[in-house]
Amino acid sequence: MILTEEGEQHLSFALEIARKCVPYFMARHGIHQSKRADFESAAGEGVFKAISTYNPKKSGFKTYATLKINGALKDQVGYEMAKRRYGGNILPQSAIDNVQGKTIPRLDILEDISRQFSFRDRIMINLYYLEGHTWLEISKTVGLSKSQVGQILKRAQGKLKKLLEKTA
Repeated sequence: MILTEEGEQHLSFALEIARKCVPYFMARHGIHQSKRADFESAAGEGVFKAISTYNPKKSGFKTYATLKINGALKDQVGYEMAKRRYGGNILPQSAIDNVQGKTIPRLDILEDISRQFSFRDRIMINLYYLEGHTWLEISKTVGLSKSQVGQILKRAQGKLKKLLEKTA
């Protein structure tokens, strides 16, 4: 990506936002410093997204960049919280036992889910479909807004539907 002079100013500004936001999010959510590189990487993704998708006709760059960076950091917080909760395994044995007899009867479908969905999507699928949590409960658990949870679940539902149709 080639940046104009204005783009370079935006990059500098966005990086400054990211430098300030990373320690704040980590401290606010009790994330250990060993995860700092993960949060810096997430903030970098937010910076890239802000610069590459910014439309000056819609909003000021400061507002837009802050939203994109904070969104990326909230996603990372949700990911870290889910890892704490599940120890990195999104489908605990109790959920697999429940699935085999009821919702999804075959283990090979669960393996497909693991391969075709991101970690965040698997978290949402587990919390909503297997544990029966509401969007609001999930949003509080993973640190995302209720509407973000709804969007993620809607996309995941479409993927699940295709997967189940393919395996039927």
